[in-house]
Amino acid sequence: AHALRLPDIDDAYAGLRQDLLPVQVITGVGLSQPRALASAPDGLLYVADTGNHRIVKVDAAGSIVLSWGTQTPSGQTNAEPGTFNEPWGIAVDLDGNVYVADTWNHRIARFGPSGEWRGQWRDPDRGFFGPRSVVLSGGTVGADGGTADVLADAAMLREHRLELPYGFDPQSVPGRRTGY
Repeated sequence: AHALRLPDIDDAYAGLRQDLLPVQVITGVGLSQPRALASAPDGLLYVADTGNHRIVKVDAAGSIVLSWGTQTPSGQTNAEPGTFNEPWGIAVDLDGNVYVADTWNHRIARFGPSGEWRGQWRDPDRGFFGPRSVVLSGGTVGADGGTADVLADAAMLREHRLELPYGFDPQSVPGRRTGY
């Protein structure tokens, strides 16, 4: 038997390695499996507290300023506003609106800066299959997951019968972008 021998390769980045230390660690606020965080225009952080089925807003000292959400009751197919089933992703726009990938409720939920319900995107028949993240870019709201896609194309919005966010004009986004 012949053994395949690969050539030795020098790591061009080996000398550039830096050890990074956190500036701050958020502890003592009861987080359970936090999956994502987003910074708001006012400098506060929003955390998708997945294991507790809630959103937590913390200040620069790591103290809770606000939290909202409860677990969606088992078997409920159309989740009520403010309930979550493992929120995994979160994003905040320039106006402080919070977008949450409510993973197992198969929707993207939208809230105001104080946690007030402002709507959702979901296909009433299928939902998005388990969106894990949400991204905002130039007026476009994007999500990932099995059937989730960028929510900017007017034809796609009609096809999935999605609700538009307040003030969002899909015609202002040139073309449908994917890959988030």
